[in-house]
Amino acid sequence: MGRVKIFILIVLFTGLQCFAQSAQNIDNESRKLDKLQGEISALQGELQSLSAEEENTYSHLEKLKKEELLLNKIVNELLTEEKRVTRKISNLAFKIADDKKKVEELKESYSNYIVWLYKKGGRSELSYLADAGTINELYLRYKNLQYLHEAFSNVKERLDASLKDAHARKIEYESARLEQKRLIAKKNQETEVISRNKSEKESLISKLKKNQENVENEIEEKRKAQLAIKDLIAKLIRDAEQRKLTVKTTEKEQIPDFSYKGNTRLETLKGRLEWPLSRGKIVRKFGNNKNPKLKTVTVNYGIDIEASTNRRDVRVVSSGVVSAIEWIPGYGSIIIVNHNNDYRTVYGHVNEISVREGDVLTAGDIIAKVAESIEGAVLHFEVWDGRKNENPEIWLVKR
Repeated sequence: MGRVKIFILIVLFTGLQCFAQSAQNIDNESRKLDKLQGEISALQGELQSLSAEEENTYSHLEKLKKEELLLNKIVNELLTEEKRVTRKISNLAFKIADDKKKVEELKESYSNYIVWLYKKGGRSELSYLADAGTINELYLRYKNLQYLHEAFSNVKERLDASLKDAHARKIEYESARLEQKRLIAKKNQETEVISRNKSEKESLISKLKKNQENVENEIEEKRKAQLAIKDLIAKLIRDAEQRKLTVKTTEKEQIPDFSYKGNTRLETLKGRLEWPLSRGKIVRKFGNNKNPKLKTVTVNYGIDIEASTNRRDVRVVSSGVVSAIEWIPGYGSIIIVNHNNDYRTVYGHVNEISVREGDVLTAGDIIAKVAESIEGAVLHFEVWDGRKNENPEIWLVKR
């Protein structure tokens, strides 16, 4: 009996833990959305306060790119919430159907008992006992009647409890349906804003391309962006090292054993790594790059790949975990993916991001599209081994 009590307590405690974790996750998602919405409101305030002279500048374009990323993050959060609620609705619908079946069975069973009582009545029970031939048979008949009454009394209690549960589940189902409609409406609203933002951004890029000074500004911002990406990589490494001291399960250990041409480990794929774009040519190589027009030299920590028309899907080159999605002036939105053994890949100057931080990826998964800039649709791609950046051309399969 003691063991049974302990088991029940364990089940109840586990259930309460799951409920608490679920509620905490929902609360975390809500805070994340509120934070993003606050950042967007502040940025939209900056955009609305721009003067006529400032509206057609490179700085204006950068603000639009940042707004696009924040809106994209909100849409992805809303999509995740929508999927969660949709799963909940599906589970509740299944349970409601099961409740209905259970209630019908209990109703039929209890109805049969009521009919039996009506037909037999109290005297029939006494007659049933009086007809017993021996004391032993009398005792058995009495126990049978007692069992029958207790059984159907239990049926009545179960029926009442099932009806109560079914009612509560229906209320929860309707609440989830309303939440689903709200999330879809909010997602559609944010998607419309992204569409308007895209049109405004494309129009501004067309204007800015006509001025050589804007091209110079973009190149300068990309030079600064290299250092910002390097700092971000260093921060991710520090954070990972700190987690190792406090948590047994590290980010690397969360990467499942996906199949990628017979091997999942990125470090063994040097020279055989698939390209992040199915089509495209390298327009800026790794290392020092001299601009013949501007007579300047910039350092490139990765390579820049110009996407071909209608082939702008960006794919992760190996299985991993999304460790960061950030906005950096010059490269706009960037995605950093953590792979085995402290390897990381960076995908810069992207939009229409379809992943969230913490998502587990399989090699070849589409994570975003190449964004349009003054230079065109150019993807920035980097490969890092810890704090050391490597030439991606050495890693990528020859075309």
